[in-house]
Amino acid sequence: MLARTYVALVTPFTQDGEVCYQTFSNLIQWHLSEGTEGFVIGGTTGEAPTLTGGERTRLFEIAIDLAKGKASVVFGVGTYCTRESVLQAAQAKKMGADACMVIVPYYNLPNEEGVFRHFVEIDKVGMPTILYHHPGRTGIRLSHAAIDRIMGLENLIAVKDCSGMEINGHAVYSGVDSIVLERSISVIANAFPKLWREDPHALQGIVKAIDTEVNPQGIKCLMELMGLCSAAVRLPLVEASKREVIERALNLLRSEADQAARL
Repeated sequence: MLARTYVALVTPFTQDGEVCYQTFSNLIQWHLSEGTEGFVIGGTTGEAPTLTGGERTRLFEIAIDLAKGKASVVFGVGTYCTRESVLQAAQAKKMGADACMVIVPYYNLPNEEGVFRHFVEIDKVGMPTILYHHPGRTGIRLSHAAIDRIMGLENLIAVKDCSGMEINGHAVYSGVDSIVLERSISVIANAFPKLWREDPHALQGIVKAIDTEVNPQGIKCLMELMGLCSAAVRLPLVEASKREVIERALNLLRSEADQAARL
């Protein structure tokens, strides 16, 4: 069962670069108390390319243990290696994830036939799968025909789109918080899960502020300002340099909330 909105959950690190599993657990429990409907674990916002296999597995275990049955849990499993992506999708299925999210293969730049065959192999795992279309990260912008072909596979259930293109005939999740759709896999929901569900347009100022940084540098800076987790990221990412911009946007949002409460 898919949720209407998901948080693309960050992976918290300590200042010496280790995964902080306790903070990760705390974030999931806080989100559940805030009514979060679904989690995407190990996606772009979770800095998946920098995680070891053991770290990913432990994060998945914690997410399943805390959230399964209370919210939808999706694992990010896509890589530029088809065999590895298949293994990760099989792991997600074995561990009990509700679905897996698979990005279009990046770096090696396959053509649309290669991308299709990549998803054919993943589809054989028998795991509900979300196609993650993000040309800015992968260097590949799929045609509508290619998306339709991939979505025709048995276990493809939705598209997460970060391109801004209009995709018809499929369940589509916005992967860009500045593009508000009925369904979303959101970055800003890490910090404002309730407000994102109730009034996403009220968050567009702070969305613009964190987007001055590469994701997840901006959202982690915001979360540190809010006392939710450290701003630490793993190289080659570095901590946000536009902290003042993000802090001003946060203060403005809080001021607007205070004024609305007084009305």
